[in-house]
Amino acid sequence: MDIGVSSDPYVKISLEPDEERKIKQSVVQNEIFKFPTTYEELQEKTVRFSVFDFDKFSRHDAIGEVLVRINDVDVSRELDVWSELRSPQSRKEELGDILFSVSYLPTAERLTVVVLKARNLKTMDINGSSDPFVKVSLLQGGRRVKKKKTSVRKCNCNPTWNEAIIFNVPAAALNACSLELIVMDYDLLGQCEKIGETVVGPHSGGLGQDQWTEMVQTPRKPVSVWHTLRP
Repeated sequence: MDIGVSSDPYVKISLEPDEERKIKQSVVQNEIFKFPTTYEELQEKTVRFSVFDFDKFSRHDAIGEVLVRINDVDVSRELDVWSELRSPQSRKEELGDILFSVSYLPTAERLTVVVLKARNLKTMDINGSSDPFVKVSLLQGGRRVKKKKTSVRKCNCNPTWNEAIIFNVPAAALNACSLELIVMDYDLLGQCEKIGETVVGPHSGGLGQDQWTEMVQTPRKPVSVWHTLRP
């Protein structure tokens, strides 16, 4: 997968279906991984081995994957299994969720966003975690006019921020404005990567529009909503 003749492979191992999406990662051979589960639950599980090519400066490339249904093998003894890698299945990518509140103070013409926390963020780093921060942009007429960001939470896919971001917005311009929140993965050496985003505004549709409408109708009151991140 590299520009040379080799790859820098590592393996993500996941036990599915798993509501908590437990993922183990291996960068060397002969590693042992343990997943807490009962024998009864195990019969309905599948182990997914996903092989990636590590890239220090950009998104890691998927090489291939193998699915092993536990019900098809004898787990009472140790097995050595060779299997041909196949192309990764096209699955809906789960990026995580973010919780934030919005409020508007008409007397001060102040729009406040409080970035509260996120959960189940997509892992972006080889250590099986992410270093998330949130970029918050004020859009006017679809154009980004101001932007600010939160602090970085190191190695945390369920971060808490509780950070307030304030924009000065005249009441007359409020209906033409919207907010864009992008969760990013911080990278000290390379380019920061986008995990996912959401938009809140009078014409954004869905939860974003409902949250904005409630904010306008209840001045000074923070309106908090969980949003599922999208690409």
